[in-house]
Amino acid sequence: MIPMTRSEAIKYIWAIAYAVILFILVRQFVISALSLILLRFSGGGMERFTGNTTTVIVAVSFLCAIIPIYKQARELTVFAGSNIYKLLALVPVCVALTIALNSLITYIGLMDRYEEYAKAGTDRYAAALPIGLICYGLAAPIAEELLFRGVVYGYMKKLMRAGWAVALSAALFGLYHMNMGQGIYAFVMGAVFAGLYERFGDFKVPVLMHIVANVTAYLMTYVSRYSV
Repeated sequence: MIPMTRSEAIKYIWAIAYAVILFILVRQFVISALSLILLRFSGGGMERFTGNTTTVIVAVSFLCAIIPIYKQARELTVFAGSNIYKLLALVPVCVALTIALNSLITYIGLMDRYEEYAKAGTDRYAAALPIGLICYGLAAPIAEELLFRGVVYGYMKKLMRAGWAVALSAALFGLYHMNMGQGIYAFVMGAVFAGLYERFGDFKVPVLMHIVANVTAYLMTYVSRYSV
């Protein structure tokens, strides 16, 4: 963190808000537009659009949401030559943390209290496994990392000390998920991703760990749903 004027601080805060709002609006616009187009030409109701179709629409929305924030993210992100063995050593730790957090949140029943999460989960896991993994295990983590660890954390580090930037960017990541169960999980994992980014100084690290976490969580739920 370097000293800055009030106008510079306001500029960074606005840049954070603008990027987050734009990301969300683009996603919602793409989802709504593609759903309306499919509804118009299919001759059926919205109940037809579940599983593979819904998941592909969600994946496209993530990819489109990257476009308006990519320049900001690219200017703010830092890449370095992280040791491949250190990265591989982080994978089982990330897998274990993901399993533990998901198991705890499921055990205490947080997910069951939110109808919107249950509905989203029904569509998410109705997709074919490869399509689900591409969307939620690849497109979603890359897009979210560009926004939250790229733009949000990048600007927050200019505004405050790294520890506060880690915590506040993680809190915003949790709020973005819009329900308590996912929000708590996202806050913890967001803090881990930002902390790893700060520790290694390499944007590839949080991206890789986010992919690992999402793939692990997706496979856990997918297997539990279809193994009974």
